Amino acid sequence: YNCPCVDDGGQPTKPNTCLAACDAGAEFGTGCGTGNTSGQFTLCLGGVNAGSGCDEDGDCPGGTCSDNPTHCLGNPATDLNNCNTNGDCGIGGTCTDSCPSGRCVPLCEVDAINSQDGRCSAGPIEYRCDGVKDTFRTCTAVEEGAGCLATCHTTCTAGVGAGGSGAACSPNSPCGGGEVCCGPCAEAGQCGAGLDAILGTDDDIVAAGVCTTDLRRCFLNPIVSEGGDIFNGEGSPNFANSPATYCTPATNSLIINAATGLGGPGRLSSKGPIISNGHLTIP
Repeated sequence: YNCPCVDDGGQPTKPNTCLAACDAGAEFGTGCGTGNTSGQFTLCLGGVNAGSGCDEDGDCPGGTCSDNPTHCLGNPATDLNNCNTNGDCGIGGTCTDSCPSGRCVPLCEVDAINSQDGRCSAGPIEYRCDGVKDTFRTCTAVEEGAGCLATCHTTCTAGVGAGGSGAACSPNSPCGGGEVCCGPCAEAGQCGAGLDAILGTDDDIVAAGVCTTDLRRCFLNPIVSEGGDIFNGEGSPNFANSPATYCTPATNSLIINAATGLGGPGRLSSKGPIISNGHLTIP
């Protein structure tokens, strides 16, 4: 369930009272109150970056990464709520450091579109195709925002168009009037335009869209995997969502395990036609 720290990766995060920390210890598993459910950054104290999120002193030239969020302890009615002074915490409550053994950054939060998915709210940024069914396809910063020089034509042969209006187009701005989008499209490289970044060639990927930025995905705690014929407004009685969760074992390489988080949980979600009584039902 861990996400890297804000900015530069820092230390591996661990769940704690502000939902994330780069080096938390005793706070592991404590949980958050109503006032701090989405987590708050540790901020730079002093220096040119005062008030900015950080995960190490190097992020705070002239200052320190030490301004942790605070919450109440000692009064059940206010425990774990955000606070500024003891007076915010009621009788017997004290306003104390949320992360006394570490620094806090947001961890894994529920995705705004798909409640089964989590996003690392502090990043890092990853690059994925934006086609609804193809967000598993990765691309790079080279493709993201690189633009598209493809144009609309009556015919397209090996990426070279003929006839037609010649209007600008891309996988996300298709042609009308029966024309096809054809030609170089760098922002769709590794996505709709395939590896050669040219629309109208054999490696095109239909409906994969263009390269876009995305926050790194993460597993929510607990991991959710829901199936059915209609999920989040998608599908139909003949076009189901089929999920699976499983454990992925560690490899024999400590380097690979450290980089990928193995062993650990895995989840697969596949959307497609339902097979009923031995027959493939096409929606």
